[in-house]
Amino acid sequence: MNKPRLHLFWIAEYQDGTALPQFDPDTGDEHLFSEVDHARLKRFGWYSFPYEMTEKIPEAVFNLALDHYAVEIPQGEKLTAFRTTTLNITLDGQPRKHEAGEYVLGLEGSPLMHIFTDGKVELKWS
Repeated sequence: MNKPRLHLFWIAEYQDGTALPQFDPDTGDEHLFSEVDHARLKRFGWYSFPYEMTEKIPEAVFNLALDHYAVEIPQGEKLTAFRTTTLNITLDGQPRKHEAGEYVLGLEGSPLMHIFTDGKVELKWS
């Protein structure tokens, strides 16, 4: 099955000043969320795709309604970050729409940002 269309990608920033982006901006190669070193995290965020990245990453969507959303991660706090994906299929089983619909970000035990692809953001307790 094809990958879902994405409106945002993550960047993990570490205490030593280095960063791990979900997609390498030069090659478009994808890093997995499991590669994030949570023990060294300083900041984590969802970022909109610059237009130039859409040429390297076929599932990327350039979306003017979205910006960037990030949280500072104090020592000992735990990150909560994920996206939901919608998959609509036809009666014959063919995918009609496969797209990320909501991005969630925050710290465990705190209200979470629910970021929608239309630019709307809601704070909700999990």
